[in-house]
Amino acid sequence: MARNSSSKKNDSAHSERRRFLEAMATSAGAAAALSLASAPAAAQQAGVGDQPAGPVRLVGHTGITVSDLDRSIRFYRDVLGCQISRTIRAEGPNFEAITGVPGCKIDIAFARLPGHIIELLCYREPLGKVSTLRPNDPGFTHLCLKVDDLGRVTQQVLAAGFEVMGTTLRDGAPSPVYVRDPDGVVLELMQYAPGTQMEERYFL
Repeated sequence: MARNSSSKKNDSAHSERRRFLEAMATSAGAAAALSLASAPAAAQQAGVGDQPAGPVRLVGHTGITVSDLDRSIRFYRDVLGCQISRTIRAEGPNFEAITGVPGCKIDIAFARLPGHIIELLCYREPLGKVSTLRPNDPGFTHLCLKVDDLGRVTQQVLAAGFEVMGTTLRDGAPSPVYVRDPDGVVLELMQYAPGTQMEERYFL
C-alpha cells in the first residue's frame, strides 16, 4: 500500500536533516585538511596542529546569521573567492532545540575559506534584527581575514556594501581595518605576510 503524503513529507524532512548533519561533518573535516595544508611552516613549528590538552580537537566552522542569503553568497563567492555549498533548509524540532528558537526555518549555505568554513544562516522565520554592537560592547565578535592585497580587497569590500569602522592607514602604510556589513557582521582585514603567523607569537 502506498504511504500517505504526510509520511513521505516526514521522510523527506528526516533525509534533509541527515544530509545537513553529514554536510557539517564533511565541512569540518575539509576545514581541518585545508588548515593543515595551508599553514605556514613557521606556524606549524610553533605548535599549530599539535593536539591540545583540553577536549577540543577541531574548530568546525563559524556561523554568521544574515538577512539576505543571496547577497552574502555573492560577497563570499565573488569578492572573497569562496567555494559555496548548495543551500539547504533547516527546520523542525531538532533545529528548534539546537537554536532555542521556536518555529525557526533557516536557509543555510557554507562558504569555504582557506583553513576555515563559514556557515551562512538566513532565518526565514522568525525574523530578527540587525546587530549594532560596538567593538567595546561585551558579546561583540569579529572574523579576521588575511589577504594578499589589503588596499584592493578593502575597496572591493566597501563596494559590496560594507562600511569602514576605523582608519585604513597607519604611518602612511596599510593597517588592519574593521569593516561592517549591512547585517552588522564585522570583518577584520589584515595584510597577509608569507611565513608569519602573528597570533602564534604570543604563545612562544
